[in-house]
Amino acid sequence: MRVKACGIDPGTKTWAIATTTDGKLDGYAEIDTKEAVESPRKIIDAVNSFGEFDAIAAPSGYGLPLKKTSELNEQDFELLLLKKNERKAIVGLERVLREMKASGMNAFVLPGVKHLQTVPDYRKINKIDLGTPDKVCACAAAIEDYCVKEKREYAEASFLFAEIGSAFNAFLAVDCGKIVDGIGGSCASMGKKARGRVDAELAYLMQEKANVFSGGLEDAEKKCEGAREAFLEGISKDLNALRVSLDCRRVVLSGRNAGELKKELELRGSEFEFEELKLEKKNVKAAAVGAALVADGLAGGRMQALVGNMKLKESRGSVLEFIC
Repeated sequence: MRVKACGIDPGTKTWAIATTTDGKLDGYAEIDTKEAVESPRKIIDAVNSFGEFDAIAAPSGYGLPLKKTSELNEQDFELLLLKKNERKAIVGLERVLREMKASGMNAFVLPGVKHLQTVPDYRKINKIDLGTPDKVCACAAAIEDYCVKEKREYAEASFLFAEIGSAFNAFLAVDCGKIVDGIGGSCASMGKKARGRVDAELAYLMQEKANVFSGGLEDAEKKCEGAREAFLEGISKDLNALRVSLDCRRVVLSGRNAGELKKELELRGSEFEFEELKLEKKNVKAAAVGAALVADGLAGGRMQALVGNMKLKESRGSVLEFIC
């Protein structure tokens, strides 16, 4: 039986839609994020334009233990969105999810790193963002790619994963094909747009002016010499922090500029062995492709073993657990 699957990645610059047949990428589209949040119906129409699917991995915000969109309740929406204001991106995401719920699509919201049983509970204390569901999906694509290229079983895949996005950076530790730790975008070092983890005194002084989508490399380069070095050094620091959880030097870099970044990091004389995540088609977003692979596994397709090894179906809890 052929399995058709679809994955959606709600990115900072674009929303990406990837489709697979029997685990092979066969469709891809991107929609400008501004367009998507202003007209969420465009996302639904874009998905429907590819035909019918056995399973769809929906955009999942901060994530939930695996759940169908048709079963979402108001508490679920609160946990998925964690909205304290009416920021457009959050409003757009909510509207897309509500459209999916109403449409009866066979779509699922996915877990973030904090929901995974493969991550010890003590690593979740006082953390919400250990890695959002899109990072879990991008990592799933990296695990699949690693195993295909190395001709290994999922349980043999161990590496550090660095997702260098258009706004945030995020870092995950993969041990035996399972995510065992993570540093989410808001807890990581400076990203291209995002300031990353914030000095508590700075947060106090900035108060309501603080914006997680500003203060990153693009802003720092306008004011500070050495901003690029701070950005690169931050990546190295985060990777070294993860080595406490997994003593591994192999790093898979994901992101549109991963190739260029790999060269820069190597020139710094890093102790890591960097490799670029290269998917079967160029210029596709790993998170969208990974989401489609996860959806294939949930539908009983070729990626069942990937989903099973990552223990995504055993996800549990809430992003607000273990907060002291």
